[in-house]
Amino acid sequence: MDRLFPPQRRQNDPNTGLFLGLYLLLLAFFAFLTAISKFDEEKSRSVIESVAMTFSSSIPMGRGALIDSSELAIGIEGRKFQDNLTVLFEESIPLARVSILEAGRVMEVVFAAEDIFVGAGTAIRPERLVLAKRLAAMLAGHPPDVRFEIEAIIGLREGLGVSDGAGADTGLAVGRAGVLARALHDAGSPPGSVAVGLEARAPGQVRLRFHVRGKDKRPDFGILAS
Repeated sequence: MDRLFPPQRRQNDPNTGLFLGLYLLLLAFFAFLTAISKFDEEKSRSVIESVAMTFSSSIPMGRGALIDSSELAIGIEGRKFQDNLTVLFEESIPLARVSILEAGRVMEVVFAAEDIFVGAGTAIRPERLVLAKRLAAMLAGHPPDVRFEIEAIIGLREGLGVSDGAGADTGLAVGRAGVLARALHDAGSPPGSVAVGLEARAPGQVRLRFHVRGKDKRPDFGILAS
């Protein structure tokens, strides 16, 4: 019987080899994409924060830590605020030193007084009034549950304080602080969003510190005059 009906040999399916080849090709392609890709920490953080805000008001994040959605909102809006400020000062005062002291919370901009005031006087340069209007608009453009605040400090000569009397240096600094505060107020800054002061260091320097806080938190600018 075996001679009459010899066993048939199983033929290999040609589609199997084609499928395996295609699979290996795709695997190599994705391995290549992984090799050339770069990890972007800032974008990854934004994605994590967005997911956390979308799916839960508080999500456990390792060892029992919780992320408050309101704090996440402040951080996200704060980073946007800081990014916009960075662009604004890069365009307006390129020599200004911009520092992020706390991501999404505190930012500092330092520049020479002559970059905003006319010579050795208290008048603001006409072209800088546009900067004041843009700053006021940014301060007023905060979300409902977030506050944007600015702390403007004018430098005095080393060792000189406000208590030393209304000398020429102190009088100039006081006058400039008042003019700057008035310009921001007239440009439309929200009430309570602007504070000014003096400090006994770096004469002829203006230091702007921007704060991002929850709406219900009271401003705490610390000691502005020393």
